[in-house]
Amino acid sequence: MTEFDPKNAPRPQALPALTGARFIAAASVVGYHYQSIMHCPAWLDPLLGSGRSGVCFFYILSGFILTYNYQSWFSTNTARWKLFAEARLARVYPMYFVSMLLALIIVMSWCLPRYRTLLEESSYSHLTPGNMTGSFLVDTLCLQPLMPSPEVELLWNAANWSIPCELFFYLCFPVFLVWLNRRKMTRRGLIATAVAIYAVQSLVFISIAAAIARYWTAGSMLGRFTVTRYLATDLFVYRSPILRFGEFAVGVIVCLLFMEEREREIGSSNQSWKRTAGIVLCLLGIVLVASVEVPAAWYHAMTWLRAFTLFTPFYAMLILLLARGGTIFTRLLSWRPIELLGESSYSLYLIHTPILAILLYKLRSGRVLSGIEIASYLGATLIASIFCFKWIETPARKKWRALALKWSGSAVKDVRQIA
Repeated sequence: MTEFDPKNAPRPQALPALTGARFIAAASVVGYHYQSIMHCPAWLDPLLGSGRSGVCFFYILSGFILTYNYQSWFSTNTARWKLFAEARLARVYPMYFVSMLLALIIVMSWCLPRYRTLLEESSYSHLTPGNMTGSFLVDTLCLQPLMPSPEVELLWNAANWSIPCELFFYLCFPVFLVWLNRRKMTRRGLIATAVAIYAVQSLVFISIAAAIARYWTAGSMLGRFTVTRYLATDLFVYRSPILRFGEFAVGVIVCLLFMEEREREIGSSNQSWKRTAGIVLCLLGIVLVASVEVPAAWYHAMTWLRAFTLFTPFYAMLILLLARGGTIFTRLLSWRPIELLGESSYSLYLIHTPILAILLYKLRSGRVLSGIEIASYLGATLIASIFCFKWIETPARKKWRALALKWSGSAVKDVRQIA
């Protein structure tokens, strides 16, 4: 078999609007975490409270972008999985490791008393140098799903939990894409598969979450590790890579639909007004789902449905419409400053919680935080994320790829050819 050389493979056309959309998703997660200390108008509370669903958007977008870039790699087999894995590790791990060092410095320097109290209340266990060291190593090695406990998930960087999920998706992606390609599904078949995956994911999540809500007690096995039903659902369901794979899989299928549609519609008339209307409807649907009020008895279930499944159809359609282009939204998100913020969104996501920990420590110590102080921390976080992207994340990624390719003896000579 002829050796595959990505250097000579055609590169897909860039989709800058989707890069810009990453910043909006990251900003929604930041807003969710800052909600408890910001003084915002009441009408903003539902939107900020649903901000954690930005992770759902990231997972769908991740499946879409990986399929868009690597469809030709895994059309028939997974022989190029090693090169793919090297590229993905180079993309996510260097900045992840830096964020863990930042969290270590901040927690040990400023915030240890706050976290000690929080975690001892949450897990009924006393933090010791031993389990603190162990939790740091587990986090650094991205093994949180194997030990879903408060000291592992919450002590260092509470936002890092999603990266092990991404790594699990990368592990499954080549096999899943080859499986889809070999079946040569029609457009209807792909849509039916996406709907089935979404339905199964939602049903399994609802069933497990309902069981926790029904059977959790302080004396149960879960109660030994978590002080509330909410925390138990968060650690054991919401953060599960297996349960979150459905969103990623939907993104993969949406991209296959997009690529098939783009080939079929070459030379067709412009449909920008329909796409614009579709984006507006998606945004209105997102606002509606975030804002709808439910009876108190349904509050727990609705909180997790908003975070986990209800936004998935809207996000999937939104990504598809933005990828098509030709609307005022795609032009806005493709504006270079917004695109730069989108490129820096991974760094923003990883570093915002350690920096927020400083503000939370001040608040717990009795300080009154002014709006100017909060805004200055947000601004500093944004600037720091751009710095990290340009001078830490990008150089480290290129160096990692170069070393990996050198060690593997791959045919690739230009590391820029690998997404």
